[in-house]
Amino acid sequence: MPATKFICPDGKRIDITDCLSSCPKQQRCMFLPTLRAVANSLNRQISEPTVTELIAGIRETFLKKTTDYAVDPASVLYALHGQAVHSINERHTQGNILSEERLKDEITSGQFDS
Repeated sequence: MPATKFICPDGKRIDITDCLSSCPKQQRCMFLPTLRAVANSLNRQISEPTVTELIAGIRETFLKKTTDYAVDPASVLYALHGQAVHSINERHTQGNILSEERLKDEITSGQFDS
């Protein structure tokens, strides 16, 4: 189950789709493109368990996969930054340098940079 709600700075919860289409506040808490990126990053479709999931703890990972939940967009920015760095490394390496590689086996997967 995915994250379905954002937690606003005032503590109220709002459906992610409602937040992205029209903020109920007078001024958004973040720029709309940032909120869209946060929403996209929360619901990535990777079938194998990732290293990040495995270090998060069994109960947390299980609940995130089986229960709808809410997230504070500001708390996801550091993870979003990390994903962006992986993307930069993948796209901007020239020549035959290996900079990013997703490795997987029958148990888990992870993306590594050099």
